[in-house]
Amino acid sequence: MTPPKPSVQSQFILDAMDAFSQREDDRWTHMTESIDLLFARVGEIDRSQQHMASQLDFSTEVMDQML
Repeated sequence: MTPPKPSVQSQFILDAMDAFSQREDDRWTHMTESIDLLFARVGEIDRSQQHMASQLDFSTEVMDQML
Protein backbone atom coordinates (compact mmCIF):
# COMPACT_ATOMS: atom_id res chain seq x y z
CA MET A 1 0.00 0.00 0.00
CA THR A 2 1.34 3.42 -0.95
CA PRO A 3 1.51 6.19 1.65
CA PRO A 4 -1.08 8.94 1.40
CA LYS A 5 -0.23 11.96 -0.71
CA PRO A 6 0.56 15.10 1.36
CA SER A 7 -1.96 17.93 1.33
CA VAL A 8 -1.30 21.06 -0.71
CA GLN A 9 -0.30 22.96 2.45
CA SER A 10 2.03 20.17 3.58
CA GLN A 11 3.56 19.93 0.12
CA PHE A 12 4.12 23.70 0.12
CA ILE A 13 5.95 23.46 3.45
CA LEU A 14 7.97 20.47 2.30
CA ASP A 15 8.96 22.29 -0.90
CA ALA A 16 9.94 25.41 1.08
CA MET A 17 12.02 23.29 3.46
CA ASP A 18 13.73 21.59 0.53
CA ALA A 19 14.49 24.94 -1.13
CA PHE A 20 15.89 26.32 2.14
CA SER A 21 18.04 23.24 2.59
CA GLN A 22 19.39 23.57 -0.95
CA ARG A 23 20.26 27.26 -0.39
CA GLU A 24 22.07 26.36 2.83
CA ASP A 25 24.00 23.61 1.05
CA ASP A 26 24.97 26.07 -1.68
CA ARG A 27 26.14 28.63 0.91
CA TRP A 28 28.26 26.06 2.72
CA THR A 29 29.76 24.89 -0.57
CA HIS A 30 30.61 28.48 -1.49
CA MET A 31 32.09 29.13 1.96
CA THR A 32 34.22 25.99 1.77
CA GLU A 33 35.51 27.00 -1.66
CA SER A 34 36.30 30.50 -0.36
CA ILE A 35 38.20 29.10 2.62
CA ASP A 36 40.16 26.79 0.31
CA LEU A 37 41.12 29.76 -1.86
CA LEU A 38 42.09 31.76 1.22
CA PHE A 39 44.37 29.00 2.50
CA ALA A 40 45.94 28.66 -0.94
CA ARG A 41 46.64 32.40 -1.00
CA VAL A 42 48.09 32.33 2.51
CA GLY A 43 50.35 29.48 1.40
CA GLU A 44 51.57 31.58 -1.54
CA ILE A 45 52.27 34.52 0.77
CA ASP A 46 54.18 32.24 3.15
CA ARG A 47 56.34 30.88 0.31
CA SER A 48 57.04 34.43 -0.91
CA GLN A 49 58.05 35.54 2.58
CA GLN A 50 60.36 32.55 2.97
CA HIS A 51 61.95 33.33 -0.39
CA MET A 52 62.41 36.98 0.58
CA ALA A 53 63.93 35.95 3.93
CA SER A 54 66.44 33.66 2.21
CA GLN A 55 67.35 36.43 -0.25
CA LEU A 56 67.84 38.83 2.66
CA ASP A 57 70.07 36.30 4.44
CA PHE A 58 72.12 35.87 1.27
CA SER A 59 72.41 39.64 0.82
CA THR A 60 73.53 39.99 4.43
CA GLU A 61 76.24 37.35 3.91
CA VAL A 62 77.48 39.11 0.77
CA MET A 63 77.60 42.46 2.60
CA ASP A 64 79.48 40.90 5.52
CA GLN A 65 82.05 39.40 3.14
CA MET A 66 82.48 42.72 1.34
CA LEU A 67 83.08 44.57 4.59
